[in-house]
Amino acid sequence: MTQNIASDLLKMKEEAQQAKTKLDETKGKLKGHYERLEKDFGCKTLEEADKKLNIMDKELDKKEKKLEDGYNKLKDEINAN
Repeated sequence: MTQNIASDLLKMKEEAQQAKTKLDETKGKLKGHYERLEKDFGCKTLEEADKKLNIMDKELDKKEKKLEDGYNKLKDEINAN
């Protein structure tokens, strides 16, 4: 029975160590993602990134609208001739 307890404790210790290793790896990856977010977009937090994304979406919508309007105007001019 004592051996079963020792074996169980050893197994639990190994599982805890594996979980700690996985946590450390995940923290490292997350840190890398935050560093890239700051480098590429100048955002230090997810909140800043979300605001920046909303602004970029609005700018993209404006550009798409301008492009569509220009296309339609050109198409109308070609059809008028």
